[in-house]
Parts: sequence; C-alpha cells; structure tokens
Amino acid sequence: MPHVVADAKHIICDFNGYSTGWQTTTESRTLYCGPDTWSLAVEVTDLGMFYSSYCNGGKLAIDRFGKTHLCLMMYGPTPDPSDPSNICYTYSTDHGATWAQRETVNDVTGYPDWDPSITADSDGYAYLVWQDGRNGRNEIWFATNNPAGITKSPVPRYPVESLTPQTGYVKLSAEPSVFTQTTTIHLPASPKATQGTSVSVWDACGHQVRSLAVPSAPSRGPRFVIWNGADKDGCRCAPGVYIVRAGNAVEKVVLLLAQ
Repeated sequence: MPHVVADAKHIICDFNGYSTGWQTTTESRTLYCGPDTWSLAVEVTDLGMFYSSYCNGGKLAIDRFGKTHLCLMMYGPTPDPSDPSNICYTYSTDHGATWAQRETVNDVTGYPDWDPSITADSDGYAYLVWQDGRNGRNEIWFATNNPAGITKSPVPRYPVESLTPQTGYVKLSAEPSVFTQTTTIHLPASPKATQGTSVSVWDACGHQVRSLAVPSAPSRGPRFVIWNGADKDGCRCAPGVYIVRAGNAVEKVVLLLAQ
C-alpha cells in the first residue's frame, strides 16, 4: 500500500513491509533530486515489540515548509487483526530521514479504527480523517493539531452554511463572485438595508479579515466597494470561501489561488 508526496527537491514514499515475526512496519524512502539518489528505507515510527502497522498502510502529506506529515493505523499487542486498533500521527522535518515519536490521534481507544487519511495546510498544521468503530456504526471521524480547530470557541458568528438568504436578509451582489484579483461588491440602493459606511469580510471560521469603507454616493444612488483579496494588514488571504456583509445584507465570494 505505497503512498507518495513530493516538493521541488524531494520525493518521499512510504510502504508496508514485514519485520520481526508477525510485525508489519511502515517504512519510508526519500529521493533527493539533486544527487538523484534514494535514501535507505527507515521505519516511520518506533513500533516497540508488540505493535504492528496494519495492511492499509500510512498516508503522507507535505506542507510548504517541507515538513512531512504521516498518519497510520496500528494494532496490538497481539497479532490478531481484530484487536482494537488506533490511528497515529508522526512527522519528519528532514524529508523522511528521521521521524518524531508517534502520537495517538483517536481520543477514545478500545475500538477498531482504520483507513486513515491526512492533509496539511499552508501553515504546517495536519488534518486527519479515519473510520472509527466506537459507536458500532463505522463513522468517519476528524482530528487536527491546528489550535484554532481544537479550542472550544463559540460557534462562528457567520458560518458559511447559514448564509443562504433568510427572512430579513438582503442579498449583496459581487461581480465576479469567484475571483483571483478583485471583486466588486455592489450594495443595494436602499441605504436602510446596508446601514453604516463599511463592508466587512469574514472567513469561513467566522473571523473578520477586512473592513472596507464605502465611498460616498448621491442619495439612493449606486454604491460599491472593491476587494482585492487582501486582509487588514495588506497580506493576501488564503484561497477559499469568504462572506461579505453590509448591515443586513450578505453574500458569499470565492477567492482563488493567484496564478
């Protein structure tokens, strides 16, 4: 069950192989594209005597800093595959030459867990999903080491799923609504629906990233603002869904990755 990730100078693959006795280990090798040579195979985690990787293998992700993230299923301490299994996480900061000590990701143990998958974001945080048998229904569960994703915070003030037009809400108009460089946000002609002199931009987690001043316009005349995809500090926001809001009017826009 091999898996592979790459950046500009490295190709990193992992695969399962048999170790001492019945143990199945997950190993990795790295191709260094400069000298064009493969490293020796190394175990991605110290299994100990009685634990084993399982046959659905490990999954890799690599972030923009070159940090390599890996999730895998482990079971033990006996060779019976029906034993409770866990989903584990480890990482490498040297492109797979060495790996950190593993962490157990599922918070409830004693049940079978399998089929892990992983991705990483531009800030170097990992996101894992797996099948979990704790409720007897083989549900899909999720975990992350992103502090914003694991702190107990209030429900986002403007969650994406709640922003479909509702009673009492006026819809803004954004052209284009899917953009790379700029989008023009047109406000309704009625100033009552968009009280105030600014348009706020929120990310999908409910954090305000920008406030845009609305230029003065003749009474009941057309009003609009232009958003260039930057946050309040002038830095380009990450690609994704954003919500623009002016008074009682809302709209969703999608910022694409810059070419």
